[in-house]
Amino acid sequence: MSAPDAPSVEASSGIRDWLQAVSARRASPAAGSAVAISAALGAALLIKQARLSSLEALPEREQLVDKLGAARDGLLALAESDAAAIAAWLRMRRLAEDDPARCAAVQAMAEMPLEAMALCQAALLAAQPLLERGCPGALADGQVGAQMLAAGQRAFGLLAEANLSAVGDVAWAAPARGRLECLLRGLPT
Repeated sequence: MSAPDAPSVEASSGIRDWLQAVSARRASPAAGSAVAISAALGAALLIKQARLSSLEALPEREQLVDKLGAARDGLLALAESDAAAIAAWLRMRRLAEDDPARCAAVQAMAEMPLEAMALCQAALLAAQPLLERGCPGALADGQVGAQMLAAGQRAFGLLAEANLSAVGDVAWAAPARGRLECLLRGLPT
C-alpha cells in the first residue's frame, strides 16, 4: 500500500514521456518545455515546504499554496504551449515573412518565455515569507525550489531574446522587448 501523497504510476509515466519527447531527434518539445517543467517542479517544492509549515509560523500558508499552485500549473501548461508553438512554427516557417499565419507562429514562440518569466517572478515573490518563516525541516526543499524558479527565469530570458530576434513585426516586437527588459530587471509587467 502506498502513501496517500506518493506519486502515481501515471505521474511517473508522464515525466518519463516528457523526458523521452525532449530527448527525441525532433524539434519539439524543446528548451522552453524543459525549462517550464523544471520551474514547475521548483514551485512544487515550495508548495511542499508551505504545506509542511505551521499556521502559527505562516498564517498565510493557504494563500501561498494557491499562488504557488497557480504558478506551477501555469508553467506546466506553458510546457505544452511551447511544444505546440514550435510545431506550428515548423509548419509555417516556409511561408513569406509577412504571412499572418507565419507571424502568429513566431509571436506565439516569443510570447511563451515572457509569460513563463512572469510566472517565475510571481512565484519567487510569493515564496519570500515561506523561505523566511516556513517549516525549517523543509527549508532545503524551498531553497532548491526557489533556485529552480530563478534558473528558469534566467533561461526563459535567453529563450525570449532568441525568439524575439525572429519576430519581423517591429510594432509587435518593441513592446515585447520592453516587457522582457522589465522582467530581466525584476520589475512587474
